Amino acid sequence: GSGTIEFDEYVRVMATYCMFTKDEILRFCFECFDVDKSGTIDEKEFVELCKCINNASPAFPSNFKKALEEFDVNEDGLIDYQEFGQIDARYPLVLFPAFRLQDVMQRNSLGESAWLG
Repeated sequence: GSGTIEFDEYVRVMATYCMFTKDEILRFCFECFDVDKSGTIDEKEFVELCKCINNASPAFPSNFKKALEEFDVNEDGLIDYQEFGQIDARYPLVLFPAFRLQDVMQRNSLGESAWLG
C-alpha cells in the first residue's frame, strides 16, 4: 500500500462498516485486538484493549491479570471470541464506541433510514 487512503477506499470501508451487523462489529473489534491472529486475546493484547478503550488510562492499571481472569471463563489465560461476546453482554459500554461510530457514520452519510430501511 501507499500508506494513504484513497477516496474510493474510504467509501468502501465506510459503506462496509455502516452495513455491519452488531455481531460483525463485535467480530471486527475482536480481530483488531487479536493482533497475532491466534483466535484469542492474550494478556498483552488485553492490556492494549484496556488502554485503547480507556484512552490510555485503564480503570485497573495494575490489575490486568485479575481483570483478564474475570473475563476468562474457561481459565486458559486467554479470551476467545465467545468470552469476548460475554464482555459485551455484561459490560456493553466497553465496546460502545464501536457501535456509536457506526451510528454516526450512518447518520452523517446517507441518513440512518437509508442504512436501516
